[in-house]
Amino acid sequence: MAIRRFYFSCSCGRYHDSVYCPSDGSSAPEAQDIIRSATQLTSAGRLLSIEQLRLQGISEAALHHVVVADFGDERCSFDELSSEEIGWPRRKRRLEMTPPQVVVRLYLLCGGCDGSDALYSEVDVCSCPEARDLAGTAARLTSTGQSVSIDRLRTEGITDATLRRVIVVEFGSEWAAFRFLHLRRPA
Repeated sequence: MAIRRFYFSCSCGRYHDSVYCPSDGSSAPEAQDIIRSATQLTSAGRLLSIEQLRLQGISEAALHHVVVADFGDERCSFDELSSEEIGWPRRKRRLEMTPPQVVVRLYLLCGGCDGSDALYSEVDVCSCPEARDLAGTAARLTSTGQSVSIDRLRTEGITDATLRRVIVVEFGSEWAAFRFLHLRRPA
């Protein structure tokens, strides 16, 4: 079963969905607003997305630190990510304010999940036929102004077997997009 969750990064580089960082206890001033808006959206049956959070009044500066992840299989979702589990393309890059945007990346499971460590790579770097189909479908959807989600990919004919291996991530800024996810599960 698919599941959609939001996360935001704190000063230590960890992504989580709670007011306080599980690593160092710090809290961003906008954390409570983001959690409140995300809860209101899901309680009202509306799709949680960067754009919907923007419409709820979350600032552009805060959205630069938010990701919304749509997991094809809820067993592969996570509660938090450390900076060691993310392949950053541009580490320590200065935050530049850009016009409102939503950056979407698709990640495909390369190995693991279901209780073990899992490695996801950007679909663009995978060479399997499923990755090419996903990349082509996502490019077609975004080029026509349509959103990309697990449900939308399913209606476009992507199989459930493939979707169980996919995470669709929306970033509030290009600088935040990562190349891969290495989810380490506790032993």
